[in-house]
Amino acid sequence: MTPQQLIASIYFGDRAIIGYSVDSWRREVVLSFDLLSRIRSSSGTWDHYHDEDIESGELVFLGVSEFSVAPLGVIPDDLILDVRLSMKDEGFEFVLETSTTRDADILPATVALLARDFYIRDPRQKDVQIRK
Repeated sequence: MTPQQLIASIYFGDRAIIGYSVDSWRREVVLSFDLLSRIRSSSGTWDHYHDEDIESGELVFLGVSEFSVAPLGVIPDDLILDVRLSMKDEGFEFVLETSTTRDADILPATVALLARDFYIRDPRQKDVQIRK
């Protein structure tokens, strides 16, 4: 699958980002979610398909050359509002719109990165790269 096809096969509705980690030596960023579900219907809709659900599922981005969280200083910790992936000469740009809670206020938050590749990972099977 291409990066666009893989990201389109993931259901992000009613899902939340629960953390991220950066390994700058390996140029790797891992985004963790409360639950990742797959879209497998021919119509492209989720249809409440649960056979491949991954609790605390991760998206692992490789060859990361840029990474940012905005606004500066926020820690994203809420539902996913939007996900975009666009191809660039040097790989692809991934943008995740979410929010964060600070002092009982809900603030918008954006995670953005430029990477060469990514895959889905089940934290119970760290050596398996899910690419289909």
